[in-house]
Amino acid sequence: MNQLISLFFHPCHISSLLAGLAARTGNRTSPRPSRARNASQDPARTPPGPRARREKGGEKRERATAGAQGREEEGRALARRPQANVAAASPERESEREGPGGTMATIPIPGSEATTGAGGRGLLPRLHRDAYAALRKDECEGVPLNTHWTFWIDKATRGATAAEYEANMKKIYSVSTVQSFWSVYNHIPDVSEISLRYSYHLMRGDRRPMWEDEGNQNGGTWRIKVAKRDTSRVWKELLLAAIGEQFEGHLAPGDEVCGISVSVRDRDDLLQIWNYESSLTSQATVMKKVHSLVPDVVFSAEFYKPHQTHHAYEGEKSQLNSMMITS
Repeated sequence: MNQLISLFFHPCHISSLLAGLAARTGNRTSPRPSRARNASQDPARTPPGPRARREKGGEKRERATAGAQGREEEGRALARRPQANVAAASPERESEREGPGGTMATIPIPGSEATTGAGGRGLLPRLHRDAYAALRKDECEGVPLNTHWTFWIDKATRGATAAEYEANMKKIYSVSTVQSFWSVYNHIPDVSEISLRYSYHLMRGDRRPMWEDEGNQNGGTWRIKVAKRDTSRVWKELLLAAIGEQFEGHLAPGDEVCGISVSVRDRDDLLQIWNYESSLTSQATVMKKVHSLVPDVVFSAEFYKPHQTHHAYEGEKSQLNSMMITS
């Protein structure tokens, strides 16, 4: 036993063990002095202490809280100030372009039908191609709307069938945030600049501005005749009220505003507020809300008309509206 102990603790063995241990330990720890020297030479790279980390974390929380409050306030106000973050409109020769929100239609203005470029196509104002990048950013980072909305344009033709009317409709763009709404609104011609018989529409979701559309067929419109000097202002106020869901408290349960239209006519222009269910309008106070939005504007006419009471309506008719037509 003594011989085994003396063999295990022999000075030569102890020296060998210590040398091997030092070599292995040195390989694992050799970079540490280098990093320590680098940190001491460059104070900016020195890891923050506990107090600095706490202060930095507090700043992040404050910024996050402020950002959330700002987004909430912006959502409540619906960013009524126009957003100047899209390239200016410019004439382009293409008849239409495919963008992230759909096909961008050309917008006719007075005299534009007679203006042609190479190839015989009209040079019509439209969103600049650079605007699409900004619109994508607005759609991803903007304040979200309750639902997405789609801008449309069409030209009315007397005696047109539903199929012919649909063929004349052009989708301008779909928006789902406050910022993308302003981006499109600010860079299409004002309603005062578009040609006679043309109409702008802003429809909820993917509804088409047609009486026979599945999302519209049981509804109708509040129809308002407006002097041309007031058309642009009333159109803008109705748009903001619609995307801000301001009509919600003025409708019966189960009903909703599903579109806003403006039509350029010879004398007074026509604005319409589309709703989902015509049988519920007796409980609505939509026109009271409209008058509160533009209290100084006098309308030459205002009334409600269900879609199915139009003689040109081609869809299925409910029993109630059939009785109203024949009576």
